[in-house]
Amino acid sequence: MENIVSVGMEQNDKIMILKNRYKGILSILISTLGFSVIPIFARLGLKQGYSSSLLLFYRFLFAFFIFYFYLKLTKYRITSDKKMIKKICIVGIIYSLQCLCYFSAFQYISVSLGAIIYNTYPIFTILFSKFF
Repeated sequence: MENIVSVGMEQNDKIMILKNRYKGILSILISTLGFSVIPIFARLGLKQGYSSSLLLFYRFLFAFFIFYFYLKLTKYRITSDKKMIKKICIVGIIYSLQCLCYFSAFQYISVSLGAIIYNTYPIFTILFSKFF
């Protein structure tokens, strides 16, 4: 723990650092659980006859309401200029297309194979980072 908590810090600071570390670990575990069930729910929805685009519409609608009520609850105000909103919209469109491809893939390949292929993205991130 010496690399996390430096010598000479007050006890309350050390406790706060450890609490934040545990919050981070818990957050990433919850996130991992959430991401691991997405392909399973996608496959179940596709088997029921729902289209990939409809499943994604409900996924993003559900996320919108959760995020909206979270922002209201915390009284967080979002402020940005037109340039930032344009960038956010572009990233949103790209992410939506990526999700559509991901969900559509489960019509043709297994969930486990899709998850394995999808999680090779760090390799591509490393390769593409040389160009951008």
